Amino acid sequence: MIVNMKNILIYLAIVICIIGGCFLYWYFSLYLFEKDLEEHGDEYKVTVDQENEKNFDKDQSTTEQLNITASKDKRIMLADMLNVDNEILITEDNVDNTNKIIEKANLHKGIFVVESSREKFLEIVNTATENMYSINDEGYLVKPINQTKASDLTQKLNDYIDSENTTVINISNTYKGLLNDNMLLDFMIERTLYVQTFDYNDNIKIVLINPDRINEKSEDITQKEIYEEVLIGM
Repeated sequence: MIVNMKNILIYLAIVICIIGGCFLYWYFSLYLFEKDLEEHGDEYKVTVDQENEKNFDKDQSTTEQLNITASKDKRIMLADMLNVDNEILITEDNVDNTNKIIEKANLHKGIFVVESSREKFLEIVNTATENMYSINDEGYLVKPINQTKASDLTQKLNDYIDSENTTVINISNTYKGLLNDNMLLDFMIERTLYVQTFDYNDNIKIVLINPDRINEKSEDITQKEIYEEVLIGM
């Protein structure tokens, strides 16, 4: 019994020594760290600031890339509507080639209607406004020579025609875009919408009119009211 007690005391002494040694080592390390921090704190701060700056620049670069990708998506959408050759869409370093697209399609201010959509869009406009708009040879909506009826919709259309900006009209429920920045696909607009708009940039707006939605028959809404909703949504 005495031997066992003696062994226990020896073990306890060893454990206490180990714990004490660890504590002294930790305390001494902390003391050295604080001492070093006092002498070199400014250097550490510069290093940390530099690392944070690198991370910030990396985040900024990622954000810019997302913006570039979105812009490229819209260039593909617009070029496809205007029948511009795809080979000019994705340029080296993804340079914005909007001017090439605009020049190729001879795009300028006013309401431009894609060729395949012109007859139907005239039907929409003239039915909704009860006026006789026309589309010229270049594809632009022209105000009626004799306006027979004034309305908010007529004023809206006339303002778009006289605007310094360009509105591109296409009657389609699909548009070209990129999946994962490298796969060209057809995307669908929101099924329940009459119209979906995209701001290409500060000067160009793309308007997609959903053909399925505007051709739906309903007892609750007339065709004229549907066409009015289309112009309101532009």
